Amino acid sequence: MKGVIMGNIHVSRSSCSPSFSFHSYAPSPGGWVPIKNVMEPYVTGIAEFAVHGYNSQSKRSLWLEKVTRGETQLVHGENYRLVLKANDGPVCPATTSTTYQAVVFVNGTRESSFKNLTSFYPFLG
Repeated sequence: MKGVIMGNIHVSRSSCSPSFSFHSYAPSPGGWVPIKNVMEPYVTGIAEFAVHGYNSQSKRSLWLEKVTRGETQLVHGENYRLVLKANDGPVCPATTSTTYQAVVFVNGTRESSFKNLTSFYPFLG
């Protein structure tokens, strides 16, 4: 996870010389941080994993349409809370979609990771 380095300039009244202090702003453990690009293949892959996991558990056959928004939470790994649209068949004009919220726990790197579907339910707002 990348942090942002920001600096502050302080000027002492007695010496009039500036001093600098730097702070690293990285997401704190437990806080949710918005995902900037939910269309990124890694994020849509996590959404596909969530839909597949839900289908396996519920004996449904949802199809992922798109991820509409998402957040990450740094824990001992990373939680992805995704709001997504899915439907009960291949995408076509006659099929209505439903909005769901899924939480997936990911532990590891982007190349090799453990994933667990924590929750998946209709999103009400």
